[in-house]
Amino acid sequence: MRNSFEDMKKTLESQQHAIIDGVDQNTERSVQKVLQGPRPLPPSAPRAPRYAKNDDDAEDEGPAKRRNVFRRALKGLSMRSSNDLQRIEGM
Repeated sequence: MRNSFEDMKKTLESQQHAIIDGVDQNTERSVQKVLQGPRPLPPSAPRAPRYAKNDDDAEDEGPAKRRNVFRRALKGLSMRSSNDLQRIEGM
């Protein structure tokens, strides 16, 4: 009985030392993380624009946009019945 009690004491003492060592190591890691701050973001290349607009393009784009708007409008009107077209003309 006495031997088992001594064995239990030794086991508890070794477990206590293991726990204390683990806590000390974790504390040191935590302190290092706090002192060093958060991890920096990875470097990234600047993003390229999806399309580049020039002043020359802006002038050419106006009539083309207008043409596309009219094409879409005519396409939408061609899908309607003649009754709908008469109502639109009446407005």
